[in-house]
Amino acid sequence: ARPVPLHVSLNGQQFDRIGTYTYYEDPLFDFLTPPSGPDRGGTQVTIGGVGLSANTQPGLDGAHQYFCRFGADGKVAASYVAARTLRCGSPPRPPPLSASRIVMVSVTINDQDYAPAFEFHYYAEPILSAILPSTGPVAGRSEIAVSGSSSFAFVEREPWFATFVCQFGELRVPANRSMANPAELACTSPAFDAKSAARLGFSG
Repeated sequence: ARPVPLHVSLNGQQFDRIGTYTYYEDPLFDFLTPPSGPDRGGTQVTIGGVGLSANTQPGLDGAHQYFCRFGADGKVAASYVAARTLRCGSPPRPPPLSASRIVMVSVTINDQDYAPAFEFHYYAEPILSAILPSTGPVAGRSEIAVSGSSSFAFVEREPWFATFVCQFGELRVPANRSMANPAELACTSPAFDAKSAARLGFSG
């Protein structure tokens, strides 16, 4: 950061100091994760890089000045959560829904000047239609097939998934997309955990 005194004159001759203006280098971004999320929004996106901590003062309204922008209009508040790290929640996919699912995520640390970081891919969530088998022993190790009403294997979106995951209660295990059936995922059940909630989820 490069602070300089800021003066104002009403006649172009006598100047009064009113504060300090701070210059900063444009942020340089290292990563954005996860690189994709559902159309409904709500994905907690983490952005890492250098030059993100230059914002040390709140704006005129007393609020912080970190924001992310998804595309041209999807402005959301961001938080400085760790060294060189910001986090913001993706907004719902902007209309029209016929537009591209890929948007540029830009970041501002002064609520005015945005710097492009990385692209983010919105996707339509598959509707899960079957879980086979739906029961298994408490020891786990059952091979579970999760079928969806749409394909998990769209070529244009495959690289944008951070990973496929099955969640049994609160326990998460890796899932793999079937090479034989693009509408099917496979995962192995973990051992039963009595503290876990009775909930099976999917993440991609």
